[in-house]
Amino acid sequence: VPGRWHPQNAGVSYNKFLAKIASDYNKPNGLKVITPEEKQQFLDMLPINKFHGIGKVTERKLRNLGVNNGYDLRQLSIDKLESIFKNRGYLFYQLARGIDNREVEPHRERKSIGAETTLSENLDIEDEKLINILDELCEEVADRATYLNKRGKTVVLKIKYGDFTQITRSLSMNNPISSHNDIRTNIYNLFKNIEHNHKDIRLIGVTLSNLVNEEVTNISFFEYIKTIENNKK
Repeated sequence: VPGRWHPQNAGVSYNKFLAKIASDYNKPNGLKVITPEEKQQFLDMLPINKFHGIGKVTERKLRNLGVNNGYDLRQLSIDKLESIFKNRGYLFYQLARGIDNREVEPHRERKSIGAETTLSENLDIEDEKLINILDELCEEVADRATYLNKRGKTVVLKIKYGDFTQITRSLSMNNPISSHNDIRTNIYNLFKNIEHNHKDIRLIGVTLSNLVNEEVTNISFFEYIKTIENNKK
């Protein structure tokens, strides 16, 4: 009907995180509204793999801890989460409670999203533990990109060797990416094409840069009400 609003898939809530979950909830078509009063019950029942910002590697770790839904996640202390997931532990603590304190920064544009780790021991490039760590770093970057509604056209691999020499390698694409699989594929291509000269690795990092905003359909209550009022005119 001309003049009326027809959301293909939209989520409405009082913060961006919940609005994004709501927009995914009724795919492929529909509108889901989460009010502040409904928030905790909705999150407690939500399967852990439906949480915006939790990828497959993290999901496996959480399920190994007995976490299958939002209620289970809410039972883990922030100390426990941070001991396992480091900086992301605080994020997961917030996710379970529907907290999203991201501030609007109109004059500051984020230039990159990265994650790196110094290894507890130097690892050979063929060591399976190193590949698993690289995979987890790719997922951490993908999770943060998803949470921030960003995509990137460039991936950067950072390596510091046991002798403290350091290198970075980058790869740029025509189309921006943000998924775990896309980031991992391009980072692995960089990694396998480096001449490591038989050096063990001490630190490894992954960065997504040349960022663009991802189109999203989630909206706040204020935007939702404004849209309805405009359609009544």
